[in-house]
Amino acid sequence: MTKSGGFSIKKRHRKLGALIGLAALAVPFAANLGTLGDAIHAVAGPQNVYESKLLNVKLETSQDKAKTTWDLEFDRSDMSVSEQTVKFKLDLEKAGLTDAEIAIKDGDKLGEPLDMREGIVDAVLKTQSTHLILTAISSNEDKHDIALPITELGLYNEENGENLLPADNRSVDLTMAFEQVAEITKESSSETVTEAVAKEEKKSEKVSEVKEEKQAGKEVKVAPIPSDSDGLLPYTGTASNPVQILNTQLTQTVPLTDIQSVYIDTDARTTAQANGNTNPNNFQIWANTNSVAYHVNGDTSVNYSQDVNIYRKFDETAGKIDAGNPNPDPTYVRSHYHSQYEAVAGGGSANESAYMMEFHDSTKMAGKVFTIVYDNVGEYINANGDRVTMGATMSIGNIKPVTQQHNQIGQQMFIDIPNNLYSGLLYQGIDSLDIQLQFYEVTPSASGSTFTRLINVSSAVGASMTFASLNNFGNGSGGFLWTETGSTQINSSTYAESVDKVATFGAEPTLADRNTAVAGKDSQGRTVMKQDSNGKWFSQGHGNYTNDNYSYPNWRDKIGDTTFPLGALSYPIAGKQFTFRFYTGTGNTWQTMTLASINPLQLDAPRKMVTDDQLETTDPNAMNYNNAVGQLNSANGNADVQAAIAEARSSFPAYDPNSGEYKSYADYVAARETAVNAAITKVTEEKNIQYGNMFGNNLATKNTQTIGDVIYFNYDYWVMQPTYRIGTDSIAKPTELVMTDTLDAGVTLRHNDASNMTTFTPSDIVVYNTNGSAFTYGTDYTVKLESVKGSDDKQHQKITVEFTTTGRDHMDFDGNNLAWNLNVHVPATEVLENKQEKIWYNTANVMTGINDPEGIDTNRVNVHLLPLHDNDLVLHKIDDLGNQVNRATFELKQTYKMTGWSNDEPVFEKLDTPVEVTGTSSANGSTWTFNDLQIGKYELTETGVPGGYTNDNGVIHFTVTEHLQGDGKTYIHTMSGDSDADKAALIGLQQLDGDQWTASIKNPRVPTQFKLNKVDSDNDPLAGAKFEYALQTDAVAYAENPSLPNPWVEMTEGANGVHTIAADAKLEFNKTYVVRETKSPDGYAMKDDFYFIVVPQNTYTDPAFDYADILNNLNGTSANTNAPVNFLQVNEGGSYLKWLPAVEDDSTDPDTWVGNFVVANDAKSIFPRVGGTGIQAYIGAGLIVMLIAGGAAWYIKRRQNQ
Repeated sequence: MTKSGGFSIKKRHRKLGALIGLAALAVPFAANLGTLGDAIHAVAGPQNVYESKLLNVKLETSQDKAKTTWDLEFDRSDMSVSEQTVKFKLDLEKAGLTDAEIAIKDGDKLGEPLDMREGIVDAVLKTQSTHLILTAISSNEDKHDIALPITELGLYNEENGENLLPADNRSVDLTMAFEQVAEITKESSSETVTEAVAKEEKKSEKVSEVKEEKQAGKEVKVAPIPSDSDGLLPYTGTASNPVQILNTQLTQTVPLTDIQSVYIDTDARTTAQANGNTNPNNFQIWANTNSVAYHVNGDTSVNYSQDVNIYRKFDETAGKIDAGNPNPDPTYVRSHYHSQYEAVAGGGSANESAYMMEFHDSTKMAGKVFTIVYDNVGEYINANGDRVTMGATMSIGNIKPVTQQHNQIGQQMFIDIPNNLYSGLLYQGIDSLDIQLQFYEVTPSASGSTFTRLINVSSAVGASMTFASLNNFGNGSGGFLWTETGSTQINSSTYAESVDKVATFGAEPTLADRNTAVAGKDSQGRTVMKQDSNGKWFSQGHGNYTNDNYSYPNWRDKIGDTTFPLGALSYPIAGKQFTFRFYTGTGNTWQTMTLASINPLQLDAPRKMVTDDQLETTDPNAMNYNNAVGQLNSANGNADVQAAIAEARSSFPAYDPNSGEYKSYADYVAARETAVNAAITKVTEEKNIQYGNMFGNNLATKNTQTIGDVIYFNYDYWVMQPTYRIGTDSIAKPTELVMTDTLDAGVTLRHNDASNMTTFTPSDIVVYNTNGSAFTYGTDYTVKLESVKGSDDKQHQKITVEFTTTGRDHMDFDGNNLAWNLNVHVPATEVLENKQEKIWYNTANVMTGINDPEGIDTNRVNVHLLPLHDNDLVLHKIDDLGNQVNRATFELKQTYKMTGWSNDEPVFEKLDTPVEVTGTSSANGSTWTFNDLQIGKYELTETGVPGGYTNDNGVIHFTVTEHLQGDGKTYIHTMSGDSDADKAALIGLQQLDGDQWTASIKNPRVPTQFKLNKVDSDNDPLAGAKFEYALQTDAVAYAENPSLPNPWVEMTEGANGVHTIAADAKLEFNKTYVVRETKSPDGYAMKDDFYFIVVPQNTYTDPAFDYADILNNLNGTSANTNAPVNFLQVNEGGSYLKWLPAVEDDSTDPDTWVGNFVVANDAKSIFPRVGGTGIQAYIGAGLIVMLIAGGAAWYIKRRQNQ
């Protein structure tokens, strides 16, 4: 028998066939393991390990003794840009790899090693396919699988640009099979060590080169420090102060004209790591001494031989650490986050962190300077209204030990500084200290933020630093009194906490600077701050820390309380650096600080809408403000509108402050946005894009009102004004806000007419706050009505609504819309007389204090009126929740006609052949209008039930009739369902005016549910998991405000790891649900929440939605367009991921459609429960491969026997 390589051909091919067969059978198993992001084992040849629309990655591995080589081929698909940057992080420590280097392969040559500090790789992809070669030594020389995690994977068109990869697909686990390494001789071991040392020296040189190269640019990353990420920056002289590093190496400053406002945000704290914990690269400390004992979390020991002990308290539990701490143990102070600091939203201790500098010898305070680096303290608002993250440095110096007079309640000597600058600092055993603040533009990052530009605050911004919690512990006789509710009207600064503005560290305060301060006031305009004979500020009261038992001039000493501003002092600032001195009153002081602007911002452009004043809904809150906001968002989001806005802004001439054309940038923006609204007018009128459901529509079907002998049609105008978010009142509201609207000739407010345009009825104008509540006329706003002559020589009603000071105070500036609702009407006289269509147009103007008097003109809206027709019927399609339903079709037939009268009632006769009445529908099929219905009987049939909905009504029978009045001339029209069932089917059937009728027809939603199957890696059921689900909007609102009703609904676990929702639950359509796992079997936790939308069939191709382009191909999945519903998996941000089918359950009446999903270890492995032809195809393919392999083996054996 022929031998080859020590194995017989027969034996070799038998093994080969078995391996091929096993691989084939593994195909369907692998197909059920989930999506990309799971571990993929590398083989000798290249294998795909990562796939996305823009980037694919292949891996090839090899081994030489303990040395491993990982060849990563990055293949990018977008070649419209010459080069892109790929960034990722390697967890070499977890993989057990050392002495790692990575370089770009150019042909057969390797380039210089790339910077790999903390495993972060940053490489430029200049060609379509680029190879990165990673080499590393395995610390484990036994046979094992090496798992190398890649996280934070990103693809960028420009540095610090947007990560182009999907947010849920930015990680992958690389795996290679490592074979056992034979024992290495002592000589070769020595040689390896030498090579490793040389390699490490070369790598260190490269890291230094890269660092110097980066620092030569405009961006500076103070951290990370090579081989150190504990937050303490090294001291190598005064030049190592981060302030000096930033001021030296940042070569650019944000232009003065590009800053509208600056503020320290209450909730802003340093950027956390991906796991939510504090990142020491984004919250750092530096001291101007090496005599420092540095203690990391949990180490509460003391090194008395050092000048200062610094305690890093990251992600610590909150507790009271000031002199009122009931626990006298100083280790408690060294291990807790002060309970009066701002807490993390949502609770928990993650990213609640602080540094504490503790002294044990007061003489060691002299000359000490500390600098704290924060990568996020708030934002500045640029000239375009964009919010830009702002970082800061705070240096502390000129530290003075507490005097005997002030050493009243302090027990230790420390300064405690949280990672939330708004919370300020806490100091004890110190009489006074100086702080110096400087602010920077920052690009935040969980792996280490980048400081990009210096911030120079212009005096024109009107910015002020405010310091609160300034308590006074004196009493009326000038002595000391420690009680929260004790003495008031204190007239001495002896025991007062105070703040001075000074020129620099150690400088004496001046009376001129002290006189620039502004005392804080409460909501009633009261203040408790006074100046002593030297101009030093002090409070006449003090704050209560523990309860609400206090009275003016004392206040509640707690962030967020309405009386908290009483103990506050504000100093105007301008420039780059700002220095202040803090004074204690008792030897124990908590000092908060914030930065605010007294100047308001330019408001975004207002929009105009025209709507019906009777909107069909089951939600009373949606009938007015919320409904109008929904219609506004729909119009604003229209693609043609967005394109018109973009074109108008890009084509508008650039701002030139020297041209003299505009007196300010705000005036320029107002002119530009007026031009934008003109562009919106053009495109909406050309394409009938509705700003409001009456835009371009006929008024004839709407409510009427008769004044005298004149019939008026009623409708509503809306002016919607977006606001900006002001955070913690750190940005001023507009100094004035005025809306003017000159109505078209003939149009007036509801209680006016052409003969009286100046008498105002408050119900005619409703002004809404951003939360949908109504302002109060007379208190919050005033109204002025005028009759003015227009260019058409006709009289027009001019409406002016102006907010009062009280009204502006009541405004909620949170980014949502203020709204003016004008209830108007127009006479039908001209149309009735001329029998011709009439159109009315309307544009409003909104003016603020910074664009007075021009303001910004809104877009134009229009309505029209056609001659009225008898017995028109308007049908609105709604679902069982009262929501609008699109794509309905109806057939209306007249079955009886009127042949005469019987007394005052009509007589009907059945038609031999019913007469079909042609109806017209709105563009989306949600509204059907049947005009000119003659007196008679009718049958209404819904011929096309919208996909995803059911029809419980059958054929609806109704009668149109008239009742002749006693004068023989006047008729009262009626329209009514014939039976009780018919009456119930015509929901809200009512007569709007004369012959105009409207009703709603309900289509209940198809019952839709979902279930989850918890499985392990072998697809076997797992018991013990718990899941709950909620609407995403409700879950987000609840997370922000836990006082709201809990929206989370727990699923029920049944047999075989199947989790279901309540049998009577029906999922809502076109809304995002979130599912989370609250309990998981060991080792089988779903890492991510699962988000999905139930998409009904009637919206598959509806242009009001954006599903049409993804129906047939969404990341390799497609919707079942024959099904009434499909499930659409999305990520947290709403990006579409894949289609998930729904399965019909015919055991219910009506049938229920169920999403039956299998969930493994993360949301990316959500997939349908299968078992039909899908997996059978893979098994069949595997069997075919096995047969081929077996045949080949048989053939070779036969040849050998011959």
